[in-house]
Amino acid sequence: MSDDSLVILVVGIGIAAWLFWPRGKAKVPRVTPEAPRRPTKPKREMTPDELEVERARRAFEQNDRDRDVARHEHTQENAAARERVERARKYAIDSGLDKVVPALWQKVEHWGSWVGMPDRWQPPEGVTDIGGGGGRDDRFATWSWGGRHYRIGLRRRPNYMPDGDAEFGYIDVAVDGEAVLTLACTRSGYESWEEWRMAAVDMLKVGSWMADLVRCAGHIRLVADRQTWRTFAKTDQERASRIDLGDGAA
Repeated sequence: MSDDSLVILVVGIGIAAWLFWPRGKAKVPRVTPEAPRRPTKPKREMTPDELEVERARRAFEQNDRDRDVARHEHTQENAAARERVERARKYAIDSGLDKVVPALWQKVEHWGSWVGMPDRWQPPEGVTDIGGGGGRDDRFATWSWGGRHYRIGLRRRPNYMPDGDAEFGYIDVAVDGEAVLTLACTRSGYESWEEWRMAAVDMLKVGSWMADLVRCAGHIRLVADRQTWRTFAKTDQERASRIDLGDGAA
């Protein structure tokens, strides 16, 4: 057999083997049968009255959607102002002015009247240039301490809430003739001993006056507390002098 015949024979055997060699069966895709559908009832046409109710319902829902859109737009437009107001509120809280200023006003509210009664009231040590005045709804007090001149006043505002018993007002602070702080405040009743509480910061100018005012308020409070403590101590001592417990102590 020649070489060419041998090559043809080998190629033929290879082709035959490829054609008749058994192969794996092709995979048939699995088909999931569809779930039977429930028969749907034909939709009943609405009566004229029902159509009007449906129109009103859609209008009501559209109102809510329109309001949500408008509120979002307003929030975005007001974001910078809101952030500034919240920062001012945080400054007032962190510095203690939210509590110091209302408490200070309660201490000095009547100084303008008391200063004219030296036999009954003496100003705290180091406090000078005391003044004040005004009516119930718009009062102020002034004084000097520690090289600064202070003015603090209250402007009451009416409560228009029909069932509210709270009182509203603004406490204004000026230092050395410059307005530096206004707190919007509220309190739960109309009695003079009720404490005012900060609701919001209406105006603020950050500066060195903040620490000075806090120190001034602390001095005024300490002087008043010492007077109260001395009064209590004197009362206790007088009572103790009249008590005999049989222990020989006098």
